[in-house]
Amino acid sequence: MNKNILRHLALLALMPIAVHAQYPNMTEEQMQKMMEQAQKMQACVSQIDPAVMEKMAKQGEALQAEISALCKSGDRDGAQERAMAYGKEIMNDEGMQAMKKCGEEMVQTMPQMNLAKDYGDKKQGHVCDNY
Repeated sequence: MNKNILRHLALLALMPIAVHAQYPNMTEEQMQKMMEQAQKMQACVSQIDPAVMEKMAKQGEALQAEISALCKSGDRDGAQERAMAYGKEIMNDEGMQAMKKCGEEMVQTMPQMNLAKDYGDKKQGHVCDNY
């Protein structure tokens, strides 16, 4: 298993700790349920073809370099357009579909715990603001 996959699996394993730190009023039952869901998601993600995961990682790295270059050259509109286009492209990718399926149960669990923050009508930041 490559380092990127191991890193993502480790992050999934540590997610309950981070969530509990942000939501200290979480009950033990809620924490246990979230940990169970994270383990299910981790097992699901580990079943995805490593070649597919590697392809997604390489695409992500290439996109990040491309967007960074656009931002640094002052082409904020081009960077934003490229990021949006990639977002649309990746939604049809087999790896992303598999990861989405793996995360569906986790997403369904979160609203039941009332953990989701309400970001209201705050505008999304510009992609270049991350560089």
